[in-house]
Amino acid sequence: MQRITVLLLLAFAWTGVSAGQSVEHSDASLVAKNKKEVLKVEQELDHAVLKNATDTLSRLLSDEVVWLTPTGEFLTKAQVLADIHSGEFSSKTEDSQLSVYGNTVVVYSTTKAGEEKASKKETPPKRITDVFVKEGGQWKLIAHGSTFISQP
Repeated sequence: MQRITVLLLLAFAWTGVSAGQSVEHSDASLVAKNKKEVLKVEQELDHAVLKNATDTLSRLLSDEVVWLTPTGEFLTKAQVLADIHSGEFSSKTEDSQLSVYGNTVVVYSTTKAGEEKASKKETPPKRITDVFVKEGGQWKLIAHGSTFISQP
């Protein structure tokens, strides 16, 4: 009787481990799916900035976006779109790393030194943190922050 009880307990334990692995696998595949989707949106944002496509940017930015510039200024969505339309932004992100927290994804990236389109002024490289949330089934940028990287 003790053997049967032990075997039943082991069987239940094994079932629990298998179910746990299944959940972990589905979580891992959801994380991978979210990362892939957000990277695509991030690339679309970069392309829209370079092409001055404010209609695309308006769709990808949350209406409540918080945009922090490297100089410490907070911008509204309307201000961001106006600045991009004027040609102030021109850098492309690279070396992206993503962290997924359910329907929120944080993207850490850098930019190389570049030139502002409007002023032709040289800009140092930056570190960028973007936060995306899924709103109505679509990923939207809800927060952006950047800081200049000091040059040696």
